[in-house]
Amino acid sequence: MSKFIAHDLAGLLLGRSANANQELQPKWMQVYGRLSIMAPLSFINQNDYYIDLVLRKMEGELSIIIEEEFKNPACKLAETYMMAGIAQDTMTKMWVLSTYEIIRIARASDAGKNNDRLDELYRLLTLVRMPLAKGEIAAERHLPDQLVLERVGDGYTQNSQYIKNSTKNYIPASFIRSLTGSIGWHVVQSKPLASIEITRRELSDLMLNLFEEAPVD
Repeated sequence: MSKFIAHDLAGLLLGRSANANQELQPKWMQVYGRLSIMAPLSFINQNDYYIDLVLRKMEGELSIIIEEEFKNPACKLAETYMMAGIAQDTMTKMWVLSTYEIIRIARASDAGKNNDRLDELYRLLTLVRMPLAKGEIAAERHLPDQLVLERVGDGYTQNSQYIKNSTKNYIPASFIRSLTGSIGWHVVQSKPLASIEITRRELSDLMLNLFEEAPVD
């Protein structure tokens, strides 16, 4: 390895992630091609799909790590790869925020109107993006003036009480979906009021299937 370690490792990671998900690359190119008609920003950000491939590789490996630790709690693999977990968490947030902007613009275009799949993906991305980017619950205008937030699973919520038009440091409880290794969030849906789970992998799969033809009976 040369003295340019960061560049060497980045190239190696992208290359191996792409090789592990070869069947997804043409599909991602098709999705971004269709989206670029609705939102020119999609063309600029089309390399985001490489981040998805890297995250899918990391998620798959994390799923194996979780399984191995379940079989042998003494192996401590999660501690060994703690820095990789930090990288996965950071890239997951970056992917969500970037993807939200693309879908937001595409949905607002003439070509994106009356697209149920686009609407649903935008709705779910918004539920995740608002607390990650702004520290607040999406569409909080539909919430009661005060909302009690309870602990969910092994995650945590920073606030015990959410005050509409005031609370700006809301952090949704996060979790790891053991089956896929994907990071997810317990987010508050304001209308109808409910707590729902959304994972990055689920968002990615919905995006990949935006323009799939409906099966013929």
